[in-house]
This record gives sequence, C-alpha cells and structure tokens, in this order.
Amino acid sequence: MVIYSVGLGLIFLCFALFYGHAYRRREDLKMNPFETLFTRNSRDMIWSYVGVSALSLLVSVVGYWVRFPFAGAIAGCAYFLMAFVGRKFEAKLNRQKAQL
Repeated sequence: MVIYSVGLGLIFLCFALFYGHAYRRREDLKMNPFETLFTRNSRDMIWSYVGVSALSLLVSVVGYWVRFPFAGAIAGCAYFLMAFVGRKFEAKLNRQKAQL
C-alpha cells in the first residue's frame, strides 16, 4: 500500500502543479471566466487527492510500525474519501458556474 500511495500521490501532485501553472498563466492563455473557475476548482480538488494519498500513506506506515494487521485494508479504504471530495468540488463548481 505504501508504494501505491506514494505513486498515486506523485501522479496527482504532477497534475496539481500543471493546473497551478495554468492558473497562474491564465492571462497569457486568455482564459474566459469559466475556464478560470474550472482550472482553479480542478487544482484544489487534485490537491485534496494528494492529501488523501498522504493520509493513506500515513495510515499504512503507522499501522506497520504498531504491527496493526489490517493497516493496509484501512489505508486502502481511505481512497473512498476521493469520491466524497470529488462530489464536494463538483457541487462547488456547479454553484459558482450558476453565478457566472
């Protein structure tokens, strides 16, 4: 679970940095208000995915240190948080899109 958590966290970190770079260059890219909103929202959502990966890594490592036999299973279940986080950011985007 450690290798999976690190790998997935690094992949999401790359995407978060890509979205952050695009958001910082939004004037150069001539983004319209919706594209700016979508980019900012996606960046924040992906940063939260990095946090979920870090949480899974933490549970897995601490569980290994204290010799908890189900640490890997609990660390894997942490990834269910991504569904709730994704839904939260989708609802936020829909609310903000309606205000445009």
